[in-house]
Amino acid sequence: MRLRTFVVCAFICASVPVALAVAPDGSRADDPRILQPAPVQPATEVVDPGDGSAAGRAAAAFLDGRGGSWSFRFDRRTGLVTLAQGSGVPTVPGRGNRLGAEALAGVPMPDGDLDAGALEQTVRAFLEAHGDLALPRVGTLELDAGASATRDGGRLHSLYFDWIVDGVPVERAQVFVRLVAGNVVQFGAPLVGGRVDATRPSIEADAAVRTVLDWSGDEELARVEGQPALRLQPEVDASGGLAFRLVWVVTYDLASGDESWEGRVDAVTGEVVGFRSLVVHDRARGAVYPRTVTEAEVDAPMPFVTVQTE
Repeated sequence: MRLRTFVVCAFICASVPVALAVAPDGSRADDPRILQPAPVQPATEVVDPGDGSAAGRAAAAFLDGRGGSWSFRFDRRTGLVTLAQGSGVPTVPGRGNRLGAEALAGVPMPDGDLDAGALEQTVRAFLEAHGDLALPRVGTLELDAGASATRDGGRLHSLYFDWIVDGVPVERAQVFVRLVAGNVVQFGAPLVGGRVDATRPSIEADAAVRTVLDWSGDEELARVEGQPALRLQPEVDASGGLAFRLVWVVTYDLASGDESWEGRVDAVTGEVVGFRSLVVHDRARGAVYPRTVTEAEVDAPMPFVTVQTE
Protein backbone atom coordinates (compact mmCIF):
# COMPACT_ATOMS: atom_id res chain seq x y z
CA MET A 1 0.00 0.00 0.00
CA ARG A 2 1.33 3.45 -0.88
CA LEU A 3 1.17 6.00 1.89
CA ARG A 4 1.21 9.70 1.11
CA THR A 5 2.24 12.46 3.45
CA PHE A 6 1.36 16.03 2.59
CA VAL A 7 3.31 18.95 4.02
CA VAL A 8 1.73 22.35 3.37
CA CYS A 9 3.75 25.57 3.55
CA ALA A 10 2.88 27.58 6.61
CA PHE A 11 2.07 30.76 4.76
CA ILE A 12 -0.74 28.96 2.89
CA CYS A 13 -2.56 27.27 5.70
CA ALA A 14 -1.21 28.99 8.79
CA SER A 15 -2.80 27.19 11.75
CA VAL A 16 -6.20 26.43 10.24
CA PRO A 17 -7.43 23.06 8.91
CA VAL A 18 -6.78 22.19 5.29
CA ALA A 19 -8.63 19.54 3.27
CA LEU A 20 -6.54 18.28 0.36
CA ALA A 21 -7.56 16.54 -2.83
CA VAL A 22 -5.04 15.08 -5.27
CA ALA A 23 -5.99 14.34 -8.87
CA PRO A 24 -3.93 13.05 -11.81
CA ASP A 25 -2.79 15.86 -14.06
CA GLY A 26 -2.68 13.72 -17.20
CA SER A 27 0.82 14.87 -18.13
CA ARG A 28 1.70 11.41 -19.52
CA ALA A 29 -1.51 10.90 -21.44
CA ASP A 30 -0.03 12.01 -24.75
CA ASP A 31 3.11 9.84 -24.57
CA PRO A 32 2.78 7.56 -27.63
CA ARG A 33 4.62 4.75 -25.87
CA ILE A 34 1.94 4.31 -23.20
CA LEU A 35 0.08 1.03 -23.58
CA GLN A 36 -2.50 0.25 -20.92
CA PRO A 37 -3.98 -3.26 -20.72
CA ALA A 38 -7.77 -3.21 -20.81
CA PRO A 39 -9.17 -3.04 -17.24
CA VAL A 40 -10.71 -6.25 -15.92
CA GLN A 41 -13.28 -6.30 -13.13
CA PRO A 42 -15.21 -9.12 -11.48
CA ALA A 43 -18.49 -9.65 -13.34
CA THR A 44 -20.79 -10.16 -10.38
CA GLU A 45 -24.44 -11.07 -10.24
CA VAL A 46 -26.71 -12.15 -7.43
CA VAL A 47 -27.54 -15.86 -7.59
CA ASP A 48 -30.71 -17.40 -6.24
CA PRO A 49 -29.90 -20.72 -4.52
CA GLY A 50 -33.05 -22.16 -6.05
CA ASP A 51 -32.43 -21.20 -9.69
CA GLY A 52 -31.14 -24.65 -10.72
CA SER A 53 -27.82 -23.36 -12.12
CA ALA A 54 -24.47 -24.79 -11.04
CA ALA A 55 -23.88 -21.65 -8.98
CA GLY A 56 -27.36 -21.91 -7.48
CA ARG A 57 -26.84 -25.55 -6.54
CA ALA A 58 -23.51 -24.71 -4.86
CA ALA A 59 -25.18 -21.92 -2.89
CA ALA A 60 -28.06 -24.21 -1.92
CA ALA A 61 -25.64 -26.89 -0.70
CA PHE A 62 -23.91 -24.31 1.49
CA LEU A 63 -27.21 -23.24 3.03
CA ASP A 64 -28.26 -26.85 3.60
CA GLY A 65 -25.04 -27.52 5.49
CA ARG A 66 -24.55 -24.25 7.33
CA GLY A 67 -28.00 -22.72 7.66
CA GLY A 68 -28.55 -19.09 8.46
CA SER A 69 -29.30 -16.23 6.09
CA TRP A 70 -26.81 -15.67 3.26
CA SER A 71 -26.55 -13.87 -0.07
CA PHE A 72 -24.30 -14.93 -2.94
CA ARG A 73 -22.72 -13.00 -5.77
CA PHE A 74 -21.06 -15.11 -8.47
CA ASP A 75 -18.84 -14.45 -11.46
CA ARG A 76 -20.34 -16.73 -14.13
CA ARG A 77 -16.99 -16.70 -15.97
CA THR A 78 -15.26 -18.49 -13.11
CA GLY A 79 -18.16 -20.25 -11.41
CA LEU A 80 -16.96 -18.95 -8.03
CA VAL A 81 -18.39 -16.44 -5.58
CA THR A 82 -17.04 -12.92 -5.63
CA LEU A 83 -18.82 -12.27 -2.35
CA ALA A 84 -20.86 -14.46 -0.02
CA GLN A 85 -22.05 -12.78 3.13
CA GLY A 86 -24.47 -13.69 5.82
CA SER A 87 -25.38 -14.37 9.40
CA GLY A 88 -22.18 -16.24 10.15
CA VAL A 89 -20.61 -19.68 10.51
CA PRO A 90 -19.21 -20.32 14.03
CA THR A 91 -15.52 -21.03 13.52
CA VAL A 92 -13.53 -20.04 16.61
CA PRO A 93 -14.68 -18.99 20.08
CA GLY A 94 -16.03 -15.46 20.11
CA ARG A 95 -18.84 -13.27 21.35
CA GLY A 96 -20.91 -14.21 18.31
CA ASN A 97 -21.15 -17.93 19.17
CA ARG A 98 -21.06 -20.50 21.95
CA LEU A 99 -17.91 -22.38 20.93
CA GLY A 100 -15.58 -23.39 23.73
CA ALA A 101 -11.82 -23.71 23.99
CA GLU A 102 -11.99 -27.17 22.41
CA ALA A 103 -12.63 -25.45 19.07
CA LEU A 104 -9.03 -24.21 19.21
CA ALA A 105 -7.51 -27.67 19.56
CA GLY A 106 -4.62 -27.93 17.15
CA VAL A 107 -4.59 -24.20 16.34
CA PRO A 108 -0.96 -23.00 16.58
CA MET A 109 -0.70 -20.07 18.98
CA PRO A 110 2.97 -19.93 20.09
CA ASP A 111 2.48 -16.46 21.58
CA GLY A 112 -0.97 -17.24 22.93
CA ASP A 113 -2.60 -14.90 20.40
CA LEU A 114 -5.29 -15.93 17.96
CA ASP A 115 -4.17 -13.84 15.00
CA ALA A 116 -4.58 -14.19 11.25
CA GLY A 117 -1.53 -16.44 10.95
CA ALA A 118 -2.82 -18.80 13.65
CA LEU A 119 -6.17 -19.00 11.86
CA GLU A 120 -4.72 -19.99 8.48
CA GLN A 121 -5.31 -23.75 8.76
CA THR A 122 -8.77 -23.30 10.26
CA VAL A 123 -9.78 -20.98 7.43
CA ARG A 124 -8.26 -23.31 4.83
CA ALA A 125 -10.41 -26.12 6.24
CA PHE A 126 -13.49 -23.92 5.82
CA LEU A 127 -12.55 -23.19 2.20
CA GLU A 128 -11.88 -26.86 1.49
CA ALA A 129 -15.34 -27.71 2.81
CA HIS A 130 -16.82 -25.26 0.28
CA GLY A 131 -14.37 -25.58 -2.57
CA ASP A 132 -17.11 -25.43 -5.21
CA LEU A 133 -17.79 -21.87 -4.05
CA ALA A 134 -14.35 -20.38 -3.50
CA LEU A 135 -11.43 -22.60 -4.57
CA PRO A 136 -9.73 -22.54 -7.99
CA ARG A 137 -9.55 -25.76 -9.97
CA VAL A 138 -5.82 -25.32 -10.63
CA GLY A 139 -2.97 -23.84 -8.64
CA THR A 140 -2.50 -23.21 -4.95
CA LEU A 141 -3.32 -20.54 -2.41
CA GLU A 142 -0.63 -18.79 -0.36
CA LEU A 143 -1.48 -16.66 2.65
CA ASP A 144 -0.80 -12.97 2.07
CA ALA A 145 0.58 -12.21 5.52
CA GLY A 146 0.95 -8.52 4.71
CA ALA A 147 -2.70 -8.02 3.79
CA SER A 148 -4.16 -10.40 6.40
CA ALA A 149 -4.87 -8.78 9.74
CA THR A 150 -6.48 -9.06 13.16
CA ARG A 151 -8.08 -5.93 14.58
CA ASP A 152 -10.24 -4.63 17.40
CA GLY A 153 -8.65 -6.83 20.05
CA GLY A 154 -9.22 -10.03 18.09
CA ARG A 155 -12.87 -9.40 17.22
CA LEU A 156 -12.14 -8.94 13.51
CA HIS A 157 -10.00 -11.25 11.38
CA SER A 158 -9.37 -10.86 7.65
CA LEU A 159 -7.37 -13.47 5.75
CA TYR A 160 -6.28 -13.07 2.13
CA PHE A 161 -4.76 -15.78 -0.03
CA ASP A 162 -2.87 -15.16 -3.27
CA TRP A 163 -3.61 -17.47 -6.19
CA ILE A 164 -0.44 -19.11 -7.54
CA VAL A 165 -0.39 -21.32 -10.66
CA ASP A 166 2.76 -23.39 -11.28
CA GLY A 167 4.72 -20.95 -9.15
CA VAL A 168 3.46 -17.86 -11.01
CA PRO A 169 1.40 -15.29 -9.04
CA VAL A 170 -1.94 -14.33 -10.58
CA GLU A 171 -2.42 -10.58 -10.43
CA ARG A 172 -5.44 -9.13 -8.59
CA ALA A 173 -6.80 -12.61 -7.84
CA GLN A 174 -7.28 -13.43 -4.17
CA VAL A 175 -9.47 -15.61 -1.99
CA PHE A 176 -10.58 -13.83 1.18
CA VAL A 177 -12.35 -14.85 4.38
CA ARG A 178 -13.52 -12.42 7.07
CA LEU A 179 -14.55 -13.31 10.61
CA VAL A 180 -16.43 -11.18 13.12
CA ALA A 181 -16.79 -12.24 16.77
CA GLY A 182 -15.63 -15.77 15.93
CA ASN A 183 -17.92 -16.32 12.92
CA VAL A 184 -17.16 -16.37 9.21
CA VAL A 185 -19.45 -13.66 7.82
CA GLN A 186 -17.91 -13.01 4.38
CA PHE A 187 -15.82 -14.89 1.85
CA GLY A 188 -15.14 -14.73 -1.86
CA ALA A 189 -12.76 -15.32 -4.74
CA PRO A 190 -12.85 -12.33 -7.14
CA LEU A 191 -10.97 -12.96 -10.42
CA VAL A 192 -9.99 -16.45 -9.25
CA GLY A 193 -10.60 -19.08 -11.91
CA GLY A 194 -10.85 -18.73 -15.65
CA ARG A 195 -8.59 -19.98 -18.42
CA VAL A 196 -4.83 -20.28 -17.90
CA ASP A 197 -3.15 -21.31 -21.15
CA ALA A 198 0.53 -21.01 -20.30
CA THR A 199 2.69 -20.85 -17.18
CA ARG A 200 6.08 -21.52 -18.81
CA PRO A 201 7.70 -18.74 -20.84
CA SER A 202 8.94 -19.17 -24.39
CA ILE A 203 10.74 -15.81 -24.16
CA GLU A 204 13.72 -15.50 -21.81
CA ALA A 205 13.86 -12.72 -19.22
CA ASP A 206 16.82 -10.98 -20.91
CA ALA A 207 14.94 -10.93 -24.21
CA ALA A 208 11.95 -9.35 -22.44
CA VAL A 209 14.20 -6.57 -21.11
CA ARG A 210 15.59 -5.87 -24.59
CA THR A 211 12.07 -5.81 -26.03
CA VAL A 212 10.87 -3.25 -23.48
CA LEU A 213 13.90 -1.00 -23.96
CA ASP A 214 13.52 -1.20 -27.74
CA TRP A 215 9.89 -0.17 -27.34
CA SER A 216 10.70 2.77 -25.07
CA GLY A 217 13.93 3.93 -26.70
CA ASP A 218 15.48 4.27 -23.24
CA GLU A 219 18.23 1.66 -23.62
CA GLU A 220 21.13 4.08 -23.08
CA LEU A 221 19.58 5.72 -20.02
CA ALA A 222 17.79 2.81 -18.35
CA ARG A 223 18.80 1.18 -15.09
CA VAL A 224 16.81 -2.05 -14.86
CA GLU A 225 15.60 -2.87 -11.35
CA GLY A 226 16.36 -6.48 -10.48
CA GLN A 227 15.17 -9.37 -12.59
CA PRO A 228 11.93 -9.34 -14.60
CA ALA A 229 9.05 -11.07 -12.83
CA LEU A 230 6.63 -13.57 -14.31
CA ARG A 231 2.97 -12.80 -13.69
CA LEU A 232 -0.39 -14.03 -14.92
CA GLN A 233 -2.30 -10.96 -16.08
CA PRO A 234 -6.12 -11.07 -16.13
CA GLU A 235 -7.82 -10.27 -19.45
CA VAL A 236 -11.20 -10.69 -21.10
CA ASP A 237 -10.96 -12.93 -24.16
CA ALA A 238 -12.82 -12.60 -27.46
CA SER A 239 -15.76 -14.61 -26.13
CA GLY A 240 -16.11 -12.47 -23.02
CA GLY A 241 -14.53 -15.09 -20.78
CA LEU A 242 -11.84 -14.52 -18.18
CA ALA A 243 -8.35 -15.56 -19.26
CA PHE A 244 -4.83 -15.03 -17.96
CA ARG A 245 -1.84 -14.03 -20.06
CA LEU A 246 1.67 -15.00 -18.97
CA VAL A 247 3.80 -11.84 -18.99
CA TRP A 248 7.25 -10.68 -18.05
CA VAL A 249 7.09 -7.49 -15.96
CA VAL A 250 10.17 -5.29 -16.47
CA THR A 251 10.77 -2.16 -14.38
CA TYR A 252 13.52 0.41 -14.77
CA ASP A 253 14.59 3.91 -13.74
CA LEU A 254 16.25 6.52 -15.90
CA ALA A 255 19.74 7.65 -15.02
CA SER A 256 18.33 11.09 -14.16
CA GLY A 257 16.51 9.43 -11.24
CA ASP A 258 13.22 11.22 -11.80
CA GLU A 259 11.40 8.65 -13.96
CA SER A 260 10.42 5.01 -13.41
CA TRP A 261 8.76 2.81 -16.00
CA GLU A 262 7.12 -0.60 -16.24
CA GLY A 263 6.89 -2.66 -19.40
CA ARG A 264 4.99 -5.90 -19.94
CA VAL A 265 5.93 -8.51 -22.52
CA ASP A 266 3.87 -11.56 -23.48
CA ALA A 267 6.14 -14.36 -22.28
CA VAL A 268 4.96 -16.66 -25.08
CA THR A 269 4.81 -14.40 -28.16
CA GLY A 270 7.27 -11.65 -27.18
CA GLU A 271 4.68 -8.92 -27.88
CA VAL A 272 4.68 -5.75 -25.77
CA VAL A 273 1.30 -5.72 -24.03
CA GLY A 274 1.78 -2.93 -21.51
CA PHE A 275 3.92 0.13 -20.85
CA ARG A 276 3.34 2.80 -18.22
CA SER A 277 5.04 5.34 -16.00
CA LEU A 278 5.33 4.41 -12.33
CA VAL A 279 5.59 8.08 -11.38
CA VAL A 280 2.20 9.52 -10.48
CA HIS A 281 1.77 13.13 -11.61
CA ASP A 282 -0.84 14.93 -9.54
CA ARG A 283 -2.25 18.36 -8.86
CA ALA A 284 -3.19 19.22 -5.28
CA ARG A 285 -6.04 21.50 -4.27
CA GLY A 286 -7.37 22.26 -0.84
CA ALA A 287 -10.16 23.92 1.08
CA VAL A 288 -8.85 26.69 3.31
CA TYR A 289 -10.18 29.53 5.41
CA PRO A 290 -9.01 32.80 3.79
CA ARG A 291 -8.26 34.53 7.10
CA THR A 292 -10.13 33.02 10.07
CA VAL A 293 -12.27 29.98 10.77
CA THR A 294 -15.37 32.19 10.89
CA GLU A 295 -15.18 32.74 7.12
CA ALA A 296 -16.41 30.36 4.45
CA GLU A 297 -13.87 27.88 3.08
CA VAL A 298 -12.55 28.48 -0.41
CA ASP A 299 -11.05 25.98 -2.85
CA ALA A 300 -7.49 26.87 -3.84
CA PRO A 301 -4.51 25.29 -5.62
CA MET A 302 -1.67 24.05 -3.39
CA PRO A 303 1.48 24.61 -5.46
CA PHE A 304 3.81 24.27 -2.48
CA VAL A 305 2.59 20.90 -1.21
CA THR A 306 5.29 18.29 -0.68
CA VAL A 307 4.21 14.71 -1.44
CA GLN A 308 6.15 11.78 -0.07
CA THR A 309 5.34 8.17 -1.01
CA GLU A 310 6.67 4.86 0.19
